[in-house]
Amino acid sequence: MFGKPYNFGEHLVVNSYLQGTVTLFVLVLFVISIITGINIFGMGLFVVSILYYIFAYKKLYNFTLGKIMLKTLKFLGIVLFPGFVLFTLGFIYGYMTS
Repeated sequence: MFGKPYNFGEHLVVNSYLQGTVTLFVLVLFVISIITGINIFGMGLFVVSILYYIFAYKKLYNFTLGKIMLKTLKFLGIVLFPGFVLFTLGFIYGYMTS
């Protein structure tokens, strides 16, 4: 999705570090939520991790916020479109056979 100047292996390393940081953050929040009894998980944690990835890639590639949003929409289109097509075909097949 992001291409040059980094190769696939370098992307794997960067994403491993990012995922490790997010996991560490989640672990700390989990311990805090157990100690305090306040549930701080849910969709907010997902949003925070996405924002962290956006921040990291903005720093890594020197992208503007608009370019990052465009790349994110492109990625979501590539990932979600085949799933939507398969879901629709499965729904139509299920409707036709029942």
